[in-house]
Amino acid sequence: MSRSKILILTLTLWFSLTMCPQVVCGQNGKEEAGVTIELTKLDVNDTTLDLSYKIKNISDHDVWVCDNVGFEKRYEVYIAQDDQTLMIRRRFEVPTYLLYYEPPEGQYFRLRPDEERAESLSLVVPVQRDFVFSGGFGTSKYARRLVLEIGFYNEDLPGLIRGILEEAEKLGGTTLNLDNRNTSIIERYFKGMLITRYFGGLSGFEEYYQDSDKQLRIPYMHQALESEQVLRLEVDGVYIPYGSAPNAEEPANDEVEDTPITLALTKLDVNDTNLELSWKIRNNTDHDVWLCASLSPEYPSVYEYFLDKDAETLVLRRRSDTPIKIEWAMHYPPLRARYIRLCSGQEKAESVSLTVPVRPYRISEGISGNAEYAERLALEIGFYNEDLPGLILHIVEIAEKLNYDFNVGFPDFNDLEIIDRFFGGWSITQSFKHLLGFCESVTSASVDGEFTIHYMGHVLNGEQSLRITVDGVSIPYKGNIPLTGHGVKRAGYEQSQRRSSRNR
Repeated sequence: MSRSKILILTLTLWFSLTMCPQVVCGQNGKEEAGVTIELTKLDVNDTTLDLSYKIKNISDHDVWVCDNVGFEKRYEVYIAQDDQTLMIRRRFEVPTYLLYYEPPEGQYFRLRPDEERAESLSLVVPVQRDFVFSGGFGTSKYARRLVLEIGFYNEDLPGLIRGILEEAEKLGGTTLNLDNRNTSIIERYFKGMLITRYFGGLSGFEEYYQDSDKQLRIPYMHQALESEQVLRLEVDGVYIPYGSAPNAEEPANDEVEDTPITLALTKLDVNDTNLELSWKIRNNTDHDVWLCASLSPEYPSVYEYFLDKDAETLVLRRRSDTPIKIEWAMHYPPLRARYIRLCSGQEKAESVSLTVPVRPYRISEGISGNAEYAERLALEIGFYNEDLPGLILHIVEIAEKLNYDFNVGFPDFNDLEIIDRFFGGWSITQSFKHLLGFCESVTSASVDGEFTIHYMGHVLNGEQSLRITVDGVSIPYKGNIPLTGHGVKRAGYEQSQRRSSRNR
């Protein structure tokens, strides 16, 4: 390696260790304070790549960290689709299109509160691809970014699995009919049954784990457990030789299809009295999709709007698959989202007008920011890229085939989290089967192109989101929080300075 490349790497590593000493990312990019990862060494020379780091549990409970991704491999190594990033990954709950004659097993170790574990790895240069799960692989001969990902469960993993297996027995579902038509529904809404099948019930789970064990083996179940979070380290400016090529059976990078539902902004006008916003949504697929048209027919507002926690972004959102505030969750009548059908090739124009300064109207839970002006605008529209009424009918049909006992009454409060996460099809069926006129409403939806569903949290879990972001705006905002305190005043001062510099 030349002296100039060594200098670049040294400066980059110094910046990473001093300015960004630890990066902790959880599910969907959410920061998790309970577990930290810190880079302690990175050395790239003509023969090897040496990497060291330490993981520490700073929470008040045990966490479980991925130690082996299957087939006795500690890490997966590959160039990502961007052709720049060398991924070094130790995660087990990841998607794959590969079919295994014998599914791999992952292994997790327990990390107790305040416990720290130092780890290191060494790879021969040029780095060769080594993977267990399929994915999009790049073909570059050099990596200019290094990413390390370690999976972990920020909860009692053995206890979670035991709870799932116990609920499966309580609900009475003991058989699975995995024909081609039912597989995808079972994986999405009855994953607790899949987990039960993989472990062979409570008795089979004892073969994988005893309470005295510090490690836990689990079979590969695709993403059925769905709560593995990710510790992530990134280092830019590296120069790492790479020597693998993609397998013939793997899809090329340009074969990965983007979501074919488009959202285009057609008008944005902010004046002294109003914020005017217009856009159009087009369905470029060969099938119908269902757009969220209203958060609830009983209330006047079709959207929620609020300043995000960054205190810069005004969010206009029309989605129902988000956690809501407790006062809305307990409200009667309950929230009911309305969805409308957008046929293949159809386009829909929409607009909204808000009085300025914009005052927050928020249904979803979360931290809101506060400022006198928003400097960014984000519009989010939820949609289902599938036949929504047909999906619900299919869920109800599968629930009945699984012989669930729907006369068991309302579950205990402590059981609700497990049921919603891993037996969502049971909750959905309970919700819809007991509604008067349910079958008629689903039948009429296919004719009228409109369908209403009660709020069910994340149980339905198939809503996607269209999003537009506009930077460089200046939208007056009046939050519910008084603009007092040194920190808020400082933020307001910096925003006014940025606006003044733009005007100049």
